[in-house]
Amino acid sequence: MTIGGQSVAVNAYGIPAPAVSYDGSSRGSGARAEVGMRTQFVPAALALALTLLAPPASAAVLRCAPPVLGDVVEAPTELAARKAAIASWAKKIAHLGDRFTNWRLARNKRYQCGKLASGAWTCAAFAAPCTIRQRPPSTNPQPPQKPGQTI
Repeated sequence: MTIGGQSVAVNAYGIPAPAVSYDGSSRGSGARAEVGMRTQFVPAALALALTLLAPPASAAVLRCAPPVLGDVVEAPTELAARKAAIASWAKKIAHLGDRFTNWRLARNKRYQCGKLASGAWTCAAFAAPCTIRQRPPSTNPQPPQKPGQTI
């Protein structure tokens, strides 16, 4: 198709194609190619500005204590014995604080279960209790202390 004396590409519906292709190369007037470059520059400059102005990020840290073995417990079903074993494990580590008693955060989790001749189940739970501690960025970092120095 010819428009204004220039050959212009058209799509299957006869609509003229844009002057700037998807890969950024120019197919027409220089003014349209310049607009394409400008529209690519603005988002990049905005992303750079947001990166430089963003506040420092804080990180969550997983803090774990040494592994603990709960008491051997007995229950009528294996599921009930496992739940009781976790409760026993949590009771043994209660002195560390409530933050450590979450079984889902524990590491190296293991069960040891067995069925007794009576049909009841026994289980014991073993795991390293862990907690997540949020460490916000320090606004005024203090220099490290020397051994024996007080604040």
